[in-house]
Amino acid sequence: MDGLVNSLRGFGATRLLAMGVVGLGVMGLLLYLVNRLTAPDFALLYGDLTMEDSGRIVNRLDAMGIEYRLAASGGQILVPENVVLDARVKLA
Repeated sequence: MDGLVNSLRGFGATRLLAMGVVGLGVMGLLLYLVNRLTAPDFALLYGDLTMEDSGRIVNRLDAMGIEYRLAASGGQILVPENVVLDARVKLA
């Protein structure tokens, strides 16, 4: 262990700081990729909605516990791809 500490001391403060910054950058990139790859794909549930219709549908989706995203200034509602058909049936 003493050999490792002595080796690190030999690098100097600037190199150690650079190694730390690169290490944090790599960890941040890996976390981003894992988060992005495990996020569900969203598909269009309904489009061309008025704000009133969009609000009613969002309230129902909240009550059903279905995750959603709004697009086109609230005129489109997106839900995970695997629940589109089920959500449409429940909202009908």
